[in-house]
Amino acid sequence: MIPWRVGERRSSKRRAATLAICNLQNTPVDDLCDLRIYAKTDIVMSTLMQKLGLPIPEFVLHRRLAIRVEADKSGRSSVTVEGVDVDGTPVTFLKSVKLKNNRRTAQAEPFRIEYRGSIDLGTQLEFELEFMGHYGEPNLDISHAYLEEGDREVLYFLAYNPQTGEWKASRQSGNVEDESKHMKDSDGVKKEDEEMEVDEHLPSAGLQSPIW
Repeated sequence: MIPWRVGERRSSKRRAATLAICNLQNTPVDDLCDLRIYAKTDIVMSTLMQKLGLPIPEFVLHRRLAIRVEADKSGRSSVTVEGVDVDGTPVTFLKSVKLKNNRRTAQAEPFRIEYRGSIDLGTQLEFELEFMGHYGEPNLDISHAYLEEGDREVLYFLAYNPQTGEWKASRQSGNVEDESKHMKDSDGVKKEDEEMEVDEHLPSAGLQSPIW
């Protein structure tokens, strides 16, 4: 662990190192530290930033949501909704997905909802997303327009501000695979989210503040 390594360097005098520990309870490496603070980290860091005259950046939670419409050989459609990472790897942050059009709710991954027939092009699929709630996130309504045939995945960028209790969502042009390729430059280095282009902005969801 990093605290042990810093403390050992200090005690061995191999390198000049200073270890400060901020924790409400005692830790196994308290004897190795130069400064011991019994307090909450948020309070200590906000006070430190204030003393240094540095602004604290606003925290915004970012999520990626993939929606995929598929059809089997008989023409029956299904809709799959899941969280994904930048490379398309599934990520767990949803608790349930409700499709308002047919009152069905998927409560386990993969969040897949079956149709008795086919989904017509131009259909607006109204989803209600329920999150795990680790950040006090309220539910979010997403209106997804089924515009193209085939097993095409559409990616949405979600941003939640815990201070305001509001979600913002934007629809990304291209599918999940396109985004993974887009996030790598010629050297294979991933780019920041701000460099991506979105083709459709959804209105902010004016939702109630979370319960802390």
